[in-house]
Amino acid sequence: MLLKVILNDIKYKVSINIDKININNIAYDSRKIEQGDLFIAIKGDNVDGHDFIDTAFDKGAVAVIVTKKLPNISIPQIIVKNDRKTLSKISKNFFRIASEHSNIYGITGTNGKTSTAIILKYLLDTNHHNTGYIGTLGIKAFKNYQKKFSLTTPESLDIYQIISDFKGENIDNTVIEVSSIGLARDRVFNIPFKLALFTNLSQDHLDYHKTMDKYFKAKEKLFYQIKSDGYGIINIDDEYGKKLYRNIDAQKISFSLKNADADYFFKEIDLNIDNTQGIIHSPFGNINIKFPLLGKFNAYNLLGATASQLTLFPNDYSENIKLKSLPPIPGRMEIIKTRQHGTVIVDFAHTPDAMEKIFNAMKLIHKNGNINVAFGCGGNRDKSKRRIMGHISEINSNEIILTNDNPRNESPIEIINDIIKGIKNRKSTSIIEDRKEAISKILNRSKKGDIVLILGKGDERNQEINGKKYPFDDREIIKSWIKENEN
Repeated sequence: MLLKVILNDIKYKVSINIDKININNIAYDSRKIEQGDLFIAIKGDNVDGHDFIDTAFDKGAVAVIVTKKLPNISIPQIIVKNDRKTLSKISKNFFRIASEHSNIYGITGTNGKTSTAIILKYLLDTNHHNTGYIGTLGIKAFKNYQKKFSLTTPESLDIYQIISDFKGENIDNTVIEVSSIGLARDRVFNIPFKLALFTNLSQDHLDYHKTMDKYFKAKEKLFYQIKSDGYGIINIDDEYGKKLYRNIDAQKISFSLKNADADYFFKEIDLNIDNTQGIIHSPFGNINIKFPLLGKFNAYNLLGATASQLTLFPNDYSENIKLKSLPPIPGRMEIIKTRQHGTVIVDFAHTPDAMEKIFNAMKLIHKNGNINVAFGCGGNRDKSKRRIMGHISEINSNEIILTNDNPRNESPIEIINDIIKGIKNRKSTSIIEDRKEAISKILNRSKKGDIVLILGKGDERNQEINGKKYPFDDREIIKSWIKENEN
């Protein structure tokens, strides 16, 4: 594609004439540059792409986009004001993603993004609306898709490339988990969302956003990117959801577990250890629902997904929604049963709100036996939530083992000491830094009829310690323990 076409609708200055320059591909990582590519220098928290322009040139870049003119550069420099916003615009131009033909649905909130996105994808797929997913669980669309990204919300270039790949496989709908940091860093800038859904907001990422108000403002940005014919789907039981509902001008659809004034709410709901069932009120009529996910928070996730599906595709309405074949959502209330040591639940809960919701769900559906928990907190992240999570674990569980999560570059024992400050009576609390040993110990101490919660990592397949990632999967540790101890 001609470089000047890629730069359409962008304000820039150039060092030399670029009218006849053709571009094969775009990259913001100099290591991925090939002959004939355009390199855009992105300034990150730890690395500045401007320092790698020589590398990009050596690998074959024929032009660079920069935010400051650099001396002694022989290839054309396109100078722009904002690197990430420019990246999004040129990506949209390069992959020819037209706004009017884009069915892109963004899911944001502190908790429930992954589950809501996966349920929505399932509902759309089962109604023959081929749908791809981008989020914490990776990329889900068609078999053998090779691209992988470590971020919940990838960079805009990656998102547009994935959507382009989806369209090549006749996948016309894309569900994206949109993180607050992704929004703050303009990873989804200029992406035309047909629908934006808000799950909830509670304390998290304050190491980055500093205040809850700034955290909310980051989330709110998504709802100002809704297309003129698009929709905002909002949980109005959440205080920030109510505020968001008042603030935005887009077409709004509300959902609630208890408010009969909402567009979607549960008229009846029954929560038990095996499933959740009830009757959803919708603008189209009542919907009988039975699904294999546990807890009120999953009822919210289902409501949001159902409201989204029927808002987008009203003809999908049915008096009965069948979710029997909905597969378990990896690392989200994932159940592993033992014969003699209780029911083990692996969950990604890593915030005070998510943890509290897990405990509340267990209390509603689990009447006998103990609730035992093993968890930790991530290093180099919001420290203020650690004490709160310690307090929540004390008042809701019978036995606690504090262990490593992803300590990253922090001292593991200092993280644990921060958590234990929230625990007044420490008689039932143990500290075992080694997570494998901690999981084995909590299982050993549990008996038939107990609930064992392994929290914090969910579907993660590694553990980050001192800048290195080591293979680690809570579920594999549990399954190995069961094989060794219950055969």
